Amino acid sequence: MRFLVFSISILLTLSLISFTCYSRGYTIKGSVSGLRDSTWLYLRCGKPDTLIDSCRILNGTFQFTGSISDTAIPVYLHTASYSDMIAFWLENSAMDITLQAGSFRTGKISGSLTQQAIDELSKQVIAIRSQKDSIHKDNKLPEKNSEQQEMELYKAWVRSHPRSPVSVSLLSAYGKHWGIDTTKALFENISPEIQHTVFGKEVSTYLSLARNLAIGSKYEDFEQSNTQDKPIKLSQVKARYILLDFWASWCIPCRHENIGLKRTYDAYKNKGFAILGVSLDNNKKDWLEAIQKDELAWENVCDLKGFQNQVALMYNVDAIPTNFLIDEKGIIIAKKLRGKALEDKLKELLP
Repeated sequence: MRFLVFSISILLTLSLISFTCYSRGYTIKGSVSGLRDSTWLYLRCGKPDTLIDSCRILNGTFQFTGSISDTAIPVYLHTASYSDMIAFWLENSAMDITLQAGSFRTGKISGSLTQQAIDELSKQVIAIRSQKDSIHKDNKLPEKNSEQQEMELYKAWVRSHPRSPVSVSLLSAYGKHWGIDTTKALFENISPEIQHTVFGKEVSTYLSLARNLAIGSKYEDFEQSNTQDKPIKLSQVKARYILLDFWASWCIPCRHENIGLKRTYDAYKNKGFAILGVSLDNNKKDWLEAIQKDELAWENVCDLKGFQNQVALMYNVDAIPTNFLIDEKGIIIAKKLRGKALEDKLKELLP
């Protein structure tokens, strides 16, 4: 869970969407101090990373015009070296931005109702975190975990803003943590036009794929491509016990876990133990390099969709590293076994 709880500004930067058709229209008028005239600025969206427009600063001002097809989308404005960057919600309206070199992130934005709403939400998040810091400073235990408070705040936001694109972005980011039933109830309250945005489609895909796979449940079979682009099914992996391991090259705890996992695999692979790795990468080169560097000898698959990996959605994976231990009858007998806990379990099962 801790790897998904980002600040709102990070969420907006990472949860970027692309668009291919446009309707009228937005105008962004900006002023910036501390940068030379003719300095290039770039307006960018992502998923995949896509440049929307670019312009040069003239007399301390700049302007972007265009249109987007969705109600509002998160974008970011940055310098060529990414030394300065600000994330915000763009909508088809007249917007003004005031920036200072070296501190784009604290720039002032007006004209976007969506941005105005997210700013109010950010203030509430900051208040929760400040309260937590104050409690820790006074050496007192909080009445309620601050992380839980943030999650409840986000849920309340989604309930009270059914027509906001921010609501489906929050559902896309945290729905797997909240669970199928809660996410479904919140999503059903979202207005149809927002349900059909890119974030809304991600939530819809999650709800269509996710299964409540508790300990004692039968595993769900799937097929994804391995490092040689060969389709591999979980049911093709034959062993007395299979560890379905979710990880990614960019996940530092995952890479650290691979050290011990490699040692455990070597100790038990001849006793009936196998691993099938499922990567939440979206860059094949990074994925392949990590497998080689970590010397992972077991089969690995990936669909290069990041946290939208179809298997991760099916198994309701909300954070990594995580895993499922499956016996030869296809029953999930344990979850989230790491380090010594996995070794102890295998000692019990495969003495």
